[in-house]
Amino acid sequence: MKYFSKASYSNSETYREKNHRRIAYDAACEGIVLLENDGTLPIKVGNIALYGPGGLHTIKGGTGSGEVNERNSVTILQGLENAKFTVTNQAWLSDYKEEYAIKLAAHNAKVAKMARTLSISKIMNAMAEQFLPPYGREITKEDVKETDIAIYVVSRQAGEGGDLRVDKGENSLSSTEVAQLKRLNELYKKTILVINTGFPMDLSLLDDVKGLNAIIYFSQLGMEGGNALADILSGKVSPSGRLSSTWAKKYEDTPFSQEYSYLNDNLDDEYYKEGIYVGYRYFDSFGVKPRYEFGYGLSYTTTEITVTGAKANKTQMQVDAKVTNTGKHCSKEVVQLYASCPQGKLNREYQSLAAFGKTKELQPGESETLTLSFDMKDLAGFSENDASFILEKGEYILRVGHSSRKTRPIAVISLAEDSIVSKHQNICPVKEKFEEISPPQVNYKDNLIDAIYLKIKAADIETITYTYKIPSVYHDEKVDAIMKKFTIKDMVDVVVGAGMFSSKNKVNVPVQWAIQPRNFTKKDL
Repeated sequence: MKYFSKASYSNSETYREKNHRRIAYDAACEGIVLLENDGTLPIKVGNIALYGPGGLHTIKGGTGSGEVNERNSVTILQGLENAKFTVTNQAWLSDYKEEYAIKLAAHNAKVAKMARTLSISKIMNAMAEQFLPPYGREITKEDVKETDIAIYVVSRQAGEGGDLRVDKGENSLSSTEVAQLKRLNELYKKTILVINTGFPMDLSLLDDVKGLNAIIYFSQLGMEGGNALADILSGKVSPSGRLSSTWAKKYEDTPFSQEYSYLNDNLDDEYYKEGIYVGYRYFDSFGVKPRYEFGYGLSYTTTEITVTGAKANKTQMQVDAKVTNTGKHCSKEVVQLYASCPQGKLNREYQSLAAFGKTKELQPGESETLTLSFDMKDLAGFSENDASFILEKGEYILRVGHSSRKTRPIAVISLAEDSIVSKHQNICPVKEKFEEISPPQVNYKDNLIDAIYLKIKAADIETITYTYKIPSVYHDEKVDAIMKKFTIKDMVDVVVGAGMFSSKNKVNVPVQWAIQPRNFTKKDL
């Protein structure tokens, strides 16, 4: 039996790989978010110092199903060197590389010992054992050479089966990292903090750190992340990424933050008491000021957003926004459109993102008009009592801006009567009652004097009714013939696969579905 695959057996980089690498670079450039900048960035290509775990060992992505095997991944150090920066603190980096290798070897030995078992759960626990890299030795005056600019990279790894532990401080800066940042502020004129994580960090310990000149949320940007960051730092590319989650001032500002998972000693049940008030819907509705709001992100330029029109075509809404680059650096801009619903019988958040758009790269003084569109039916709220999505009568306020906390009202849409968008059935009732967060009293205080007023008719909102029933078993002559060859165990293997821990009796080809027991080939399957 021969096994066929489209995978290349050549070690040379294919055209497809090169194309994907370019796409990965573009995505990384557009995903980097500039959080703070006192004018230090961009910097000229030249000498620079690099510290922190993520400089040499940059985390490109999460664990588990988020893991991808690429040909190679560009670290932040490699990206800086590719862009012709000269990293001057080579002695510190060399010492760190050695320390990292020793600690990683000890970690791998520990995990290997934990995995020597027939228990799948224990093997999974071993895989979830996170490697916490060392912070590196003390930073001394001898490390400071030929530059007055230092970059410090904080990194954390997490993913499927390996959540960070709040009780270990893994979601925030450590005391060692804070001390190293303070030391850099003493030794260098400029300090840039780069955050290499896949989640919002608790940065409250930075409140006592004076002298940080810029903070960049690098996230985990795949195989071209290092090259992208270097071009952001040098100004070859202006940052245009925006936050897709709210960063609280401190972890405790998040609702029910101390009741998650092991924090309440209950690993069996999870109660989602926050209801609809998740992320910015909580912070905006309850008036809790975040550190960085949803949609936030700085640039090397300034832009002006002017709404040139808004119209309604039945339930289809359209807003035209003219974006002008009013600064001195070319850049892209993200225009965000938010909608506030009437506060009727349904509990509704203060606002929700209805649409957004991104401009091309605008030269200084250049403008582009974006058209933002959405369907009013997408704003419907769910009524548990009626098992229906409903648009309640009243006024819907539209706001346009640069982030969820930096908007202005531009239009008001009126609906004269309640309208049912879709009818459903409560087929998954709550089995155990629990108390959800009490909804806040939401009041809109917008100045609507310049707003565009629009109306939609309830008659234009068609109600869709969904029915739920057990589907009939599919029959097909070819499928039935295959199924007759299967035992019950074979059927289980088709669903489960041979398993990621089985090293024998399976076919290995570069597609997940093919990890099936080898005896299937004996049945001409």
